[in-house]
Amino acid sequence: MFSYYAKGIVNILKKNNYDTIVFQIHPETLYVKERLQYANECLKKFENIHFDDIVDNELETLTDGEDMRYDFSSVDNIICASSETKKSLLFAGYTGNIYVLPYYSKFQIKNKDDIYRKKVENFETTSKINIIYVGTISIRKGILHLIDRLISTGFGNCILHICTRHNLNLSILNEYVNDGRIVIHLNKNDEEVQELIINSHYLILPSFVEGFGLSLIEAISLVTPIIATDNTSLTDISKIANVGFLCNDVYQIANLITSSDLSDFESYVGMLDNCLLVSNNMNEEEYVHSIDSILESIENK
Repeated sequence: MFSYYAKGIVNILKKNNYDTIVFQIHPETLYVKERLQYANECLKKFENIHFDDIVDNELETLTDGEDMRYDFSSVDNIICASSETKKSLLFAGYTGNIYVLPYYSKFQIKNKDDIYRKKVENFETTSKINIIYVGTISIRKGILHLIDRLISTGFGNCILHICTRHNLNLSILNEYVNDGRIVIHLNKNDEEVQELIINSHYLILPSFVEGFGLSLIEAISLVTPIIATDNTSLTDISKIANVGFLCNDVYQIANLITSSDLSDFESYVGMLDNCLLVSNNMNEEEYVHSIDSILESIENK
Protein backbone atom coordinates (compact mmCIF):
# COMPACT_ATOMS: atom_id res chain seq x y z
CA MET A 1 0.00 0.00 0.00
CA PHE A 2 2.90 2.32 0.73
CA SER A 3 4.30 1.76 -2.76
CA TYR A 4 1.54 3.52 -4.66
CA TYR A 5 1.42 6.28 -2.02
CA ALA A 6 5.13 6.89 -2.51
CA LYS A 7 4.84 6.67 -6.31
CA GLY A 8 2.02 9.20 -6.31
CA ILE A 9 4.06 11.68 -4.29
CA VAL A 10 7.17 11.09 -6.43
CA ASN A 11 5.14 11.85 -9.57
CA ILE A 12 3.91 15.10 -8.05
CA LEU A 13 7.42 16.16 -7.04
CA LYS A 14 8.89 15.31 -10.45
CA LYS A 15 6.12 17.24 -12.17
CA ASN A 16 7.06 20.23 -10.04
CA ASN A 17 10.78 19.93 -10.86
CA TYR A 18 12.05 18.28 -7.68
CA ASP A 19 14.79 16.02 -9.03
CA THR A 20 16.20 14.56 -5.79
CA ILE A 21 13.79 12.57 -3.66
CA VAL A 22 14.68 10.45 -0.61
CA PHE A 23 12.07 8.37 1.19
CA GLN A 24 12.21 7.01 4.72
CA ILE A 25 8.58 6.16 5.52
CA HIS A 26 9.22 5.04 9.11
CA PRO A 27 12.67 4.75 10.72
CA GLU A 28 13.05 1.39 12.43
CA THR A 29 14.10 2.72 15.81
CA LEU A 30 14.04 1.14 19.23
CA TYR A 31 10.74 2.99 19.64
CA VAL A 32 9.21 0.62 17.10
CA LYS A 33 10.89 -2.39 18.67
CA GLU A 34 9.55 -1.57 22.13
CA ARG A 35 6.02 -1.12 20.80
CA LEU A 36 6.23 -4.48 19.00
CA GLN A 37 7.51 -6.16 22.15
CA TYR A 38 4.52 -4.78 24.06
CA ALA A 39 2.16 -6.05 21.34
CA ASN A 40 3.86 -9.44 21.50
CA GLU A 41 3.41 -9.66 25.27
CA CYS A 42 -0.29 -8.79 24.89
CA LEU A 43 -0.52 -11.50 22.25
CA LYS A 44 0.64 -14.12 24.76
CA LYS A 45 -2.18 -13.11 27.12
CA PHE A 46 -4.98 -13.82 24.65
CA GLU A 47 -8.08 -15.32 26.21
CA ASN A 48 -9.48 -17.00 23.08
CA ILE A 49 -6.97 -17.14 20.21
CA HIS A 50 -4.10 -19.59 20.77
CA PHE A 51 -0.66 -18.02 20.41
CA ASP A 52 0.74 -21.13 18.69
CA ASP A 53 -1.87 -20.81 15.92
CA ILE A 54 -0.53 -17.41 14.82
CA VAL A 55 2.07 -17.18 12.06
CA ASP A 56 3.62 -13.74 11.95
CA ASN A 57 7.00 -12.82 10.45
CA GLU A 58 7.19 -9.76 12.69
CA LEU A 59 7.69 -12.02 15.70
CA GLU A 60 11.05 -12.95 14.20
CA THR A 61 12.25 -9.32 14.28
CA LEU A 62 12.14 -9.13 18.07
CA THR A 63 15.53 -10.73 18.78
CA ASP A 64 17.28 -9.24 21.81
CA GLY A 65 20.58 -8.67 20.07
CA GLU A 66 19.22 -6.81 17.09
CA ASP A 67 20.23 -3.15 16.85
CA MET A 68 17.42 -1.16 15.26
CA ARG A 69 18.96 2.28 15.78
CA TYR A 70 19.91 4.13 12.61
CA ASP A 71 22.60 6.80 12.58
CA PHE A 72 20.98 10.13 11.65
CA SER A 73 23.79 12.26 13.07
CA SER A 74 25.05 13.40 9.64
CA VAL A 75 21.57 14.49 8.50
CA ASP A 76 20.62 18.11 9.16
CA ASN A 77 16.99 17.97 8.03
CA ILE A 78 14.41 15.20 7.86
CA ILE A 79 11.01 15.46 6.18
CA CYS A 80 8.71 12.77 7.54
CA ALA A 81 5.21 11.47 6.96
CA SER A 82 3.54 12.30 10.27
CA SER A 83 4.04 13.45 13.84
CA GLU A 84 4.14 9.76 14.82
CA THR A 85 7.22 9.30 12.61
CA LYS A 86 8.67 12.44 14.18
CA LYS A 87 8.10 10.92 17.62
CA SER A 88 10.11 7.83 16.71
CA LEU A 89 12.97 9.99 15.40
CA LEU A 90 13.07 11.97 18.66
CA PHE A 91 12.99 8.70 20.59
CA ALA A 92 16.03 7.57 18.59
CA GLY A 93 17.90 10.69 19.70
CA TYR A 94 17.77 12.73 16.51
CA THR A 95 18.49 16.42 17.24
CA GLY A 96 18.27 17.98 13.77
CA ASN A 97 15.33 19.73 12.13
CA ILE A 98 12.18 17.68 11.53
CA TYR A 99 9.42 18.75 9.15
CA VAL A 100 6.09 16.95 8.92
CA LEU A 101 4.33 16.64 5.56
CA PRO A 102 0.60 17.21 5.18
CA TYR A 103 -1.53 14.22 4.22
CA TYR A 104 -2.25 13.50 0.60
CA SER A 105 -4.71 11.06 -0.97
CA LYS A 106 -4.47 9.75 -4.50
CA PHE A 107 -8.23 9.12 -4.32
CA GLN A 108 -9.47 12.45 -5.68
CA ILE A 109 -13.11 11.39 -5.68
CA LYS A 110 -15.50 13.58 -7.66
CA ASN A 111 -18.77 12.16 -6.33
CA LYS A 112 -18.15 12.78 -2.63
CA ASP A 113 -21.56 14.40 -2.17
CA ASP A 114 -23.21 11.27 -3.56
CA ILE A 115 -21.19 9.10 -1.16
CA TYR A 116 -22.19 11.41 1.69
CA ARG A 117 -25.92 11.08 0.90
CA LYS A 118 -25.62 7.32 0.49
CA LYS A 119 -23.97 6.99 3.90
CA VAL A 120 -26.62 9.12 5.62
CA GLU A 121 -29.43 7.06 4.07
CA ASN A 122 -27.68 3.80 4.91
CA PHE A 123 -27.09 4.83 8.53
CA GLU A 124 -30.75 5.76 8.98
CA THR A 125 -32.07 2.46 7.63
CA THR A 126 -29.49 -0.12 8.74
CA SER A 127 -29.99 -2.48 11.64
CA LYS A 128 -26.25 -3.15 12.01
CA ILE A 129 -23.16 -0.92 12.08
CA ASN A 130 -20.60 -2.09 9.50
CA ILE A 131 -16.97 -1.56 10.49
CA ILE A 132 -14.09 -2.39 8.16
CA TYR A 133 -10.40 -3.07 8.78
CA VAL A 134 -8.08 -2.81 5.76
CA GLY A 135 -4.54 -4.07 6.18
CA THR A 136 -2.20 -6.88 7.16
CA ILE A 137 -2.79 -9.45 9.88
CA SER A 138 0.24 -8.70 12.03
CA ILE A 139 0.96 -8.02 15.68
CA ARG A 140 1.75 -4.35 15.12
CA LYS A 141 -1.65 -3.74 13.53
CA GLY A 142 -3.51 -5.03 16.59
CA ILE A 143 -6.41 -6.57 14.67
CA LEU A 144 -5.87 -9.98 16.31
CA HIS A 145 -5.86 -8.31 19.74
CA LEU A 146 -9.16 -6.61 18.89
CA ILE A 147 -10.77 -9.84 17.65
CA ASP A 148 -9.67 -11.71 20.76
CA ARG A 149 -11.26 -9.08 23.01
CA LEU A 150 -14.48 -8.94 20.97
CA ILE A 151 -14.86 -12.72 21.24
CA SER A 152 -14.94 -12.20 25.00
CA THR A 153 -17.12 -9.07 25.14
CA GLY A 154 -19.35 -9.61 22.11
CA PHE A 155 -19.60 -7.52 18.94
CA GLY A 156 -22.37 -5.20 20.11
CA ASN A 157 -24.51 -4.06 17.20
CA CYS A 158 -21.59 -4.27 14.77
CA ILE A 159 -20.37 -6.44 11.91
CA LEU A 160 -16.57 -6.53 11.55
CA HIS A 161 -15.30 -6.68 7.95
CA ILE A 162 -11.64 -7.63 7.48
CA CYS A 163 -10.09 -6.78 4.10
CA THR A 164 -6.63 -8.32 3.79
CA ARG A 165 -4.24 -10.29 1.58
CA HIS A 166 -3.41 -12.66 4.44
CA ASN A 167 -5.31 -15.88 5.07
CA LEU A 168 -6.90 -15.77 8.50
CA ASN A 169 -6.94 -19.53 9.18
CA LEU A 170 -8.02 -19.51 12.82
CA SER A 171 -10.62 -22.18 13.57
CA ILE A 172 -11.95 -20.20 16.51
CA LEU A 173 -13.28 -17.59 14.07
CA ASN A 174 -15.46 -20.05 12.14
CA GLU A 175 -18.46 -19.52 14.42
CA TYR A 176 -18.29 -15.74 13.95
CA VAL A 177 -17.77 -15.97 10.19
CA ASN A 178 -20.64 -18.42 9.84
CA ASP A 179 -23.13 -16.23 11.72
CA GLY A 180 -22.01 -13.04 9.94
CA ARG A 181 -20.41 -11.17 12.83
CA ILE A 182 -17.07 -11.31 10.99
CA VAL A 183 -16.84 -11.02 7.19
CA ILE A 184 -13.45 -11.66 5.55
CA HIS A 185 -12.61 -10.10 2.15
CA LEU A 186 -9.45 -11.59 0.61
CA ASN A 187 -7.20 -10.20 -2.15
CA LYS A 188 -9.34 -7.26 -3.29
CA ASN A 189 -8.05 -4.76 -5.87
CA ASP A 190 -8.05 -0.97 -5.30
CA GLU A 191 -11.49 -0.44 -6.80
CA GLU A 192 -13.01 -3.25 -4.70
CA VAL A 193 -11.38 -1.92 -1.54
CA GLN A 194 -12.79 1.56 -2.27
CA GLU A 195 -16.28 0.11 -2.66
CA LEU A 196 -15.99 -1.84 0.59
CA ILE A 197 -14.96 1.30 2.46
CA ILE A 198 -17.76 3.35 0.91
CA ASN A 199 -20.29 0.70 1.97
CA SER A 200 -19.00 0.68 5.56
CA HIS A 201 -20.01 3.08 8.32
CA TYR A 202 -16.55 3.27 9.90
CA LEU A 203 -12.98 2.20 9.17
CA ILE A 204 -10.91 0.96 12.11
CA LEU A 205 -7.16 0.89 12.68
CA PRO A 206 -6.36 -0.73 16.06
CA SER A 207 -2.59 -0.34 15.87
CA PHE A 208 0.37 -0.63 18.24
CA VAL A 209 2.79 1.32 16.03
CA GLU A 210 2.28 3.24 12.77
CA GLY A 211 4.10 5.45 10.28
CA PHE A 212 0.83 7.28 9.81
CA GLY A 213 -1.89 4.84 8.77
CA LEU A 214 -2.55 5.05 5.05
CA SER A 215 -5.95 3.34 5.24
CA LEU A 216 -7.20 6.25 7.37
CA ILE A 217 -6.28 8.77 4.69
CA GLU A 218 -8.02 6.64 2.07
CA ALA A 219 -11.16 6.32 4.20
CA ILE A 220 -11.45 10.05 4.87
CA SER A 221 -11.09 10.75 1.15
CA LEU A 222 -14.04 8.35 0.72
CA VAL A 223 -16.11 10.25 3.34
CA THR A 224 -15.84 7.46 5.90
CA PRO A 225 -15.37 8.21 9.63
CA ILE A 226 -12.51 6.59 11.53
CA ILE A 227 -11.98 4.57 14.69
CA ALA A 228 -8.26 4.43 15.46
CA THR A 229 -5.61 4.41 18.14
CA ASP A 230 -3.80 7.63 18.98
CA ASN A 231 -0.51 6.54 17.37
CA THR A 232 -1.88 7.12 13.86
CA SER A 233 -2.55 10.03 11.53
CA LEU A 234 -5.94 10.45 13.23
CA THR A 235 -4.13 12.26 16.05
CA ASP A 236 -2.96 14.96 13.62
CA ILE A 237 -6.25 15.12 11.72
CA SER A 238 -8.29 15.39 14.93
CA LYS A 239 -6.57 18.72 15.58
CA ILE A 240 -8.27 19.98 12.41
CA ALA A 241 -11.69 18.37 12.73
CA ASN A 242 -13.50 15.49 14.42
CA VAL A 243 -13.57 12.76 11.76
CA GLY A 244 -13.98 9.83 14.11
CA PHE A 245 -13.12 8.23 17.44
CA LEU A 246 -9.56 8.58 18.76
CA CYS A 247 -8.83 5.78 21.25
CA ASN A 248 -5.96 5.21 23.68
CA ASP A 249 -5.45 1.58 22.70
CA VAL A 250 -6.91 -1.49 21.03
CA TYR A 251 -8.94 -2.37 24.09
CA GLN A 252 -10.68 1.00 24.22
CA ILE A 253 -11.71 0.38 20.60
CA ALA A 254 -13.28 -2.93 21.68
CA ASN A 255 -15.22 -1.13 24.41
CA LEU A 256 -16.39 1.47 21.89
CA ILE A 257 -17.65 -1.22 19.50
CA THR A 258 -19.78 -2.76 22.23
CA SER A 259 -21.20 0.61 23.29
CA SER A 260 -24.06 2.59 21.72
CA ASP A 261 -21.81 5.54 20.76
CA LEU A 262 -21.31 4.35 17.19
CA SER A 263 -25.09 4.44 16.58
CA ASP A 264 -25.58 8.13 17.40
CA PHE A 265 -27.00 9.63 14.18
CA GLU A 266 -26.27 13.30 14.93
CA SER A 267 -22.68 12.51 15.88
CA TYR A 268 -22.22 10.38 12.76
CA VAL A 269 -23.49 13.08 10.38
CA GLY A 270 -21.14 15.59 12.04
CA MET A 271 -18.20 13.28 11.35
CA LEU A 272 -19.31 12.87 7.73
CA ASP A 273 -19.36 16.68 7.38
CA ASN A 274 -15.83 16.88 8.73
CA CYS A 275 -14.60 14.07 6.47
CA LEU A 276 -15.78 16.13 3.49
CA LEU A 277 -14.00 19.19 4.86
CA VAL A 278 -10.69 17.43 5.52
CA SER A 279 -10.69 15.38 2.30
CA ASN A 280 -11.16 18.49 0.18
CA ASN A 281 -7.88 19.83 1.61
CA MET A 282 -5.92 16.64 0.88
CA ASN A 283 -5.14 17.62 -2.69
CA GLU A 284 -2.09 17.95 -4.90
CA GLU A 285 -2.02 21.76 -4.84
CA GLU A 286 -1.90 21.92 -1.03
CA TYR A 287 0.72 19.18 -0.91
CA VAL A 288 3.07 20.91 -3.37
CA HIS A 289 2.61 24.24 -1.59
CA SER A 290 3.67 22.62 1.69
CA ILE A 291 6.72 21.00 0.07
CA ASP A 292 7.73 24.39 -1.35
CA SER A 293 7.38 26.03 2.07
CA ILE A 294 9.41 23.32 3.83
CA LEU A 295 12.24 23.44 1.28
CA GLU A 296 12.30 27.22 1.35
CA SER A 297 12.59 27.12 5.12
CA ILE A 298 15.49 24.65 4.91
CA GLU A 299 17.31 26.73 2.28
CA ASN A 300 16.96 29.89 4.38
CA LYS A 301 18.49 28.42 7.54
